[in-house]
Amino acid sequence: MKQLLLFLTFLFSLNVFAQNLTLSEVLAIRKMELGNADDYLMKKGWQFISAEETEDGYNTATYAYKKSTYDDTANSFFYYSYKNYSNMKVVSVQIHTNEKFNNYINQIKAWGGKMITSYIEDGDVVKIYKGSSMSYFVKTTTQTNSFEATVSTYLIRVYANEDLEQ
Repeated sequence: MKQLLLFLTFLFSLNVFAQNLTLSEVLAIRKMELGNADDYLMKKGWQFISAEETEDGYNTATYAYKKSTYDDTANSFFYYSYKNYSNMKVVSVQIHTNEKFNNYINQIKAWGGKMITSYIEDGDVVKIYKGSSMSYFVKTTTQTNSFEATVSTYLIRVYANEDLEQ
């Protein structure tokens, strides 16, 4: 009996830590300055991957959670983007489990987010949810893994509604 309980606890912990940011944390990170966001993600076990500056004034820092030491795969990716000379900040999280994706979507809906449109773009399913202060761009796509199997990947990008109106 103890072994069964230990095994079930182990399985639960794998599921909980497969991607360790709640939607509330994602929204909190969006409000942080880059340095504070970097500190927060590092404390949560995320690894900094890259930073990019674009000519149109957008800057993006990319992080990975449980990144493989052999290639660029990871359990999840997090993108922190901001625009120079503006308060506009956008965060995105890319996840690979249907369960975590459903947790995020259920939380968006629980907070009053309503789907305002959905469509297919470049072979991906895109849905846009809008709440009272935030909008969520949700994209479902497929990729081929190292075993040549097709797997779903989910990207959730979070915007402040006021940023979309600019």
